[in-house]
Order: sequence, then structure tokens, then C-alpha cells
Amino acid sequence: MLSGGYPEIRVLDDRARQRRYRDYVDIIVDRDVADLLKIRKNDSMRRLIDQLAVRTSSEVNLQELPGKIGIQRPTLENYIDVLIRLSLIARLPAWSSGEAGRDIRHPKLHMTDTGIVAALRSMGPRTFLADANPTALGAVLETFVYTELLKSLPHQENHWRLYHWRDRRGREIDILAESGRTLVAFEMKAAASVESADFQHIRWFRETGPGSAWNVIGIVIYMGDRVLSFGQQLYALPLSIFWTSPNDQEK
Repeated sequence: MLSGGYPEIRVLDDRARQRRYRDYVDIIVDRDVADLLKIRKNDSMRRLIDQLAVRTSSEVNLQELPGKIGIQRPTLENYIDVLIRLSLIARLPAWSSGEAGRDIRHPKLHMTDTGIVAALRSMGPRTFLADANPTALGAVLETFVYTELLKSLPHQENHWRLYHWRDRRGREIDILAESGRTLVAFEMKAAASVESADFQHIRWFRETGPGSAWNVIGIVIYMGDRVLSFGQQLYALPLSIFWTSPNDQEK
């Protein structure tokens, strides 16, 4: 997660790698953005990118953010559209069950590479020690899983769309993958162990909530090393599932 996905950059040591990622962002602002948008002050775009790195995997408050950057809301929305076109960030739409008044329909924004997130936030291995703030790892973990799923979509036999879901009582699903009448609900846990209670939102969603009319498979991605079953179509998968082969998993 700290190294990111750019092959020529991820192999560098921590300091050099973070410097290269920051330089890459500066190039995007100074050169690529200029090809799409006339910006009077590049520093406002750079401040926006820094703010989005802090808020990766979050529903961005478009009322609050313009004041932090010093721009108007229409300008902010224009800047975000440009960064999406440049594939620096991605918009994860909210899944709606069609039940008025229950679902919250604000999209999440993810940076498309966690190495860039780590560089802009000056994150290193010590950021994620046992006594560190666990919320920092949680957001990066969620973005990492989202980007891995996004990269896998073209290789799937069926057509899948990715969403997130949250209701007004605070229940949420980090990522929902939809294909036909099947939903795969992904929750992330930044810990080396997982228990039945970690599936409580997924269980409510599929048994009582808006997923009750769907075929819902629940998956918790965690930092351990075992594939675990927690009942009918409920599984805990280690994060390493994204880069190990089936043969490695059997071993």
C-alpha cells in the first residue's frame, strides 16, 4: 500500500519513492491539467489534491471543501472532474435500493494509487504501528482494495459495477459489486483478526435491509493470513488474496 502501483517508483526506498510521487503530482498539475483547464493559480489545484489524499475513501463534503482551498464550489466541481479525467482520482457512486428516505446517495472519492496517498500524507511504515491511529490505515486499506477491484473488472466473465452504500442510521458497506441480481458486499478491517460481529452491517443489509431481495455475498478483507467462513456466503479473506496465486493460497 505504501509503495503504490507504479513499477518504476515502487521499488525505490521510502524517501526517494515519496519524492518521485510528489514530483509526479506536480507534473500533473503543471502540465496535464493545463491541457484541459485554464487555472489562474496552480496552488489551488495542488491544495485540492492534498485535501483529497487526506479524505480518500470518504464522501467529500462539497460545502466545506471550497473554503479550505479558497475557491468557489463550481470551480471545485470542475477541478474534481478534471482529476477524474486524468485518472488521479475516481468517483465511487452510491448504490440505491430505490427505497426513498433510507439510502444516502453521495459518492465517495478515492485516489487511484495508495502510493501517492502515502507520499502526500508523509506516511511510512511507522504510521501503522500498533500504537498509531488505526483510522489512517483504514482509509488507505479501503482505497487499496477499491483500486484492486477496479483493475480486476475487465478480467471478469460477467459485467460488474462498483458502488458504496450507507443509510441514515450509519450502517454502511464500504464497496458493493453488482452484477445482475448478485451483490458482493466488501467490508475492510485494518486488523489481523476478524470475528462474527464484523459482518453485522452485511447481515442486516441482506436479511432485513435493501439487499434482502438480492443474492448477497459478504466479504471482510482483513490483515490476517487465512481464508475463513462465517456462515452462508460470508467469508473473511486476507488482503494478500489480491497478489497471491491460487496455488500459494492452498499452501
